[in-house]
Amino acid sequence: MKNSTRQRSALILKVSDSPFFEEAHLILKENASLTQEGDMVKEAMRIIASCRPSAEKKKSKRPRSPLFYFLCGLFCAPAILLTGCLFLLLLSRCGVL
Repeated sequence: MKNSTRQRSALILKVSDSPFFEEAHLILKENASLTQEGDMVKEAMRIIASCRPSAEKKKSKRPRSPLFYFLCGLFCAPAILLTGCLFLLLLSRCGVL
C-alpha cells in the first residue's frame, strides 16, 4: 500500500434543521475547477437531494384517479359476495345452518 500525502479539498455543509445529521462532507475531485462557493453549495444540495430515501420520493407520486377506486370496488364486491354465498352454502350442506 502506497502512502500518499496529497492534500484534498472538501466541502463541509452544516445542517441545522435535521434531527439526524449535523454535517455533510463532500470531497472534491482532483480535477474539479474551483468556482464560486455558491455554485459548489448548489451542486452539493442537488446531490444530497438525489440521495433522499425512497419514502420521501414517493410523496411526489401522482394520486390515483377516483375511477381506479370505482373499478376496484366494481370487481372486488362481486368476488366478496360470491365468497360469502359459497361459505353459507358450504355451512348449510354440512348441517351447521
